Amino acid sequence: MNKLKRYICNPIFHAIIVGIIGIFAALCFPHNAPDTSRYLAEASNLFKHGIYSLDGKTPSARDVPGLPMIFYFAMLCKLNPLIFARILNGICLGLIALFSAKIFTLLLDNGKNKDNLPFSIILIYVCGLYPTLLGSTLFVLTELFFTLFFILSNYLLFKAIKEDGNNYGL
Repeated sequence: MNKLKRYICNPIFHAIIVGIIGIFAALCFPHNAPDTSRYLAEASNLFKHGIYSLDGKTPSARDVPGLPMIFYFAMLCKLNPLIFARILNGICLGLIALFSAKIFTLLLDNGKNKDNLPFSIILIYVCGLYPTLLGSTLFVLTELFFTLFFILSNYLLFKAIKEDGNNYGL
């Protein structure tokens, strides 16, 4: 029973649940966006011809190279790039929820007060199951990756400020 309580009281456990929900949503209710086909074309041409290109001949720098590179990596590993990206979407969703909760506890009490744990866990579900974020997992786009990088950079910034000792009003 003590082991179960340790898992249930761990925010990472709840972030994993949110991530699994995101993966389930992404794989069971997939939607396509016009951007996705461009990312796939660029990754396919990078895989076949070694250049970022929409047509396989003309080099292209129209889109951000990150998602085509992820597709390219999946192709190198002989994985379906769309399924791979949808699984990454779910993982990003769980991490977004986790770091949102970590920002909350960091700003509230520097993460040392265990009384705020229930609020942190609730926040994981509120952030992770927020319709806009959960709905973003249905598409293969860069929004979730950029949101994760934004939340993570804010968490690291707030953590650095808190550890500095001078809280600058936080």
